[in-house]
Amino acid sequence: YVSDFLGVHLIAMELRGYGLSQGSPSENSINQDLAELYTFLTSVLRFPSERIIFFGRSIGTGPTTRLVSRLNRKKVQCAGLILQSPYTSILNVSRHLAGIAADVVVAERWKNIEEITHVQSPLLIIHGKQDRLIPYSMATDLYN
Repeated sequence: YVSDFLGVHLIAMELRGYGLSQGSPSENSINQDLAELYTFLTSVLRFPSERIIFFGRSIGTGPTTRLVSRLNRKKVQCAGLILQSPYTSILNVSRHLAGIAADVVVAERWKNIEEITHVQSPLLIIHGKQDRLIPYSMATDLYN
């Protein structure tokens, strides 16, 4: 197994309504699912938080950044946060794609640009400059 070779364990969460997961995805339900996964890891499996590296990709960077931000505000340290193709907020991505019309049809969700200010855990941001969906500039905004 790769986990034995690398000396790590991996657990992944599938969003509600995708793949085999039941239910409908929403900001609240996804945030709740991730918080419950964290609680399972730390309370049931007794895995120390300071050994957990969180990874979020694309839309997953929102709930992941939010959770680590909230943990860090409670002085709970994590081993790290890795964000691949992160965005500043869902509304900002929508504005990039659809212009100002997005303000009428898209609600503000996952404000990474605000949550990132509370992240104290080690942070790695990965983003390609040719990404057509989420502008590279959003990653640099989060870094700065």
